[in-house]
Amino acid sequence: MDGDGCISTYKKSRKNIKSLILKCEIKFIGTYDMIYGIKQFFSSDKDILINKHSSKSCQISFSGRKYREAVDALYNGATIYLKRKKDKWDEFVKYMSDIDAKKEYRESRLIVKLDNESNYLDKYTLKDLRKEFNLKCCEYREKHKSYKNFR
Repeated sequence: MDGDGCISTYKKSRKNIKSLILKCEIKFIGTYDMIYGIKQFFSSDKDILINKHSSKSCQISFSGRKYREAVDALYNGATIYLKRKKDKWDEFVKYMSDIDAKKEYRESRLIVKLDNESNYLDKYTLKDLRKEFNLKCCEYREKHKSYKNFR
């Protein structure tokens, strides 16, 4: 990876959201056979397209979160790597871990169910409710068109 590829991180703004998110792109450049082998290493349900880079080389690129385990496997136990590239990957992994921790915290907050006279009935977490009712709509509430009306 270090001789024939790159890891790029950049901050991207999101529509109607003030905070920036960190994105990661992984790119490999080489002969078709090498790139095809890398594509198979990162086997996934998602399509990874092989593009022509020059007359003798091809390239593939994809975002990092979907392939986190596979890229971790490249660095796990590795003794030879370029420090600056590994540092970029480690920065992205730390960022994603922080995002996952925040999401877990949000989903674990208690929602208390009260009756009409404010008597305690039960408590739930968002995660429990999502599982109970098979809800996927609440995954990222900021994507919902009416979210801006509830700030």
